[in-house]
Amino acid sequence: MALSTEFIPVKSDSQIFQMAYEEWVGVLAQLWTCIGKPVEADRLRIYCDQLKKLPLGLLEASIAKLMMENTWLTVPPVGAIWQAVRHELRDPYDLEIALEAWQPQITHRQ
Repeated sequence: MALSTEFIPVKSDSQIFQMAYEEWVGVLAQLWTCIGKPVEADRLRIYCDQLKKLPLGLLEASIAKLMMENTWLTVPPVGAIWQAVRHELRDPYDLEIALEAWQPQITHRQ
């Protein structure tokens, strides 16, 4: 089997950040999609601002929990998302410390 000599373009840090941010926002947008409503840009912007501390994995787990438990055709308020986050973190005494501990350690490329 011959090795491919096809060039794979390397993405810049800003491109990677943008792709990750779009994925993060897409997780939030599921709250509208799962109840069959169009995403409200202004409201989504507020949710993004209020939840910006959450890493993707924790956001995904919290949103999945909310979607399984939401029995109304409404988008849960930001406070309900924070309750789901607290549940995922096992109801910590200090949410800020728990969020910092949840963050993976970031290493820089040399």
